[in-house]
Amino acid sequence: MKNTSTIKLIGALIVIVAIVWAIVYFSHSGTNAPVTSTATSTPAMATSTDATASSTVSAADISFIYKVTTAKTAYKQNEQFDIYVSVMNNTNENKNFNFANGCEGDYKIGSFDLKDHIRCTPDATFFTVPAHEEKVVKLVHYPTVYQIPPGKYTLTATIVGYGGSSVPITITK
Repeated sequence: MKNTSTIKLIGALIVIVAIVWAIVYFSHSGTNAPVTSTATSTPAMATSTDATASSTVSAADISFIYKVTTAKTAYKQNEQFDIYVSVMNNTNENKNFNFANGCEGDYKIGSFDLKDHIRCTPDATFFTVPAHEEKVVKLVHYPTVYQIPPGKYTLTATIVGYGGSSVPITITK
């Protein structure tokens, strides 16, 4: 009986710590903060709020928190833009992320998937994310490769083979 109570107490404490961390993290983002979404290493459903998108954080596994960031919520159809997908190592150990073909990040928007339009290196790559630190992978959308039709979309970016998150984005003429 005591073990069950202890497990429930530890679970509740983990949830509280995750909520406090999220409040502190997002309260320091400022009013001109880029569009950001976070997700834990288990897939989370995205929910949006006014200019900033956020995902539900699952208490089941908060070892890795994934985040997608863009500078704006809307882009013109012919506008190039940067996409940043990051992973926060929320453990007490350094973690290696290995990529067999050198492709570290991917993004999807509408019917476009970056992996279908790029060549990865033939060599394996990896990066290490130190304990309680974040690694960011930069991706770029080139309208010369794919011109996104006007509309409202969900932009999903991932650390290939590990996890990712999504943000809402609007494409205008």
